[in-house]
Amino acid sequence: MKRKHVAALAAAVVLVGGGATAGWLVVEDRREQAERDERRAERKADRIAKEVAERAAYEACAAGTQPYLQAVQAVDGAVSVGVNLNEYGTLVRAASIAARQMPSVDAQCGTDVVDHLDAAMVEYAAVGTQWNDCVFSDDDCDVDALDFSPQWQSASTTLSLVEMSLLTRELETT
Repeated sequence: MKRKHVAALAAAVVLVGGGATAGWLVVEDRREQAERDERRAERKADRIAKEVAERAAYEACAAGTQPYLQAVQAVDGAVSVGVNLNEYGTLVRAASIAARQMPSVDAQCGTDVVDHLDAAMVEYAAVGTQWNDCVFSDDDCDVDALDFSPQWQSASTTLSLVEMSLLTRELETT
């Protein structure tokens, strides 16, 4: 009879010990799951914070460049339908003033937006200078022979890059 009690006691110890091991594994699995959930939540919070920062940067970029962009777009629009030298000069001056009044937005926009706006503006201003020099020169400059369409097309294409860059950023942040 003693042998039966010893065998039963040994079986009970094995079962209890095995249960303790299983219980420990469950606790450890729950702890690991909680740690994974915490890391996942941290990554999600970081991603959301990054998206919020990118949206804020886009909004600052768009707001900061808007007057300058609109002024350059006005020049672009005028040359596409026809403009005289006086009107052209007024539009280019307005765009130049808008450029000087623009806040620093390189950090929010990156350099491509402002650089492309400036490049388009340089093209438009160069045409204005060339056109003005021809009209008011003592040389026999034939104003009717002037063809600014290549410069205007180049400036318009550059302006389109700005618009596409801003649109892409807007779409990426919505």
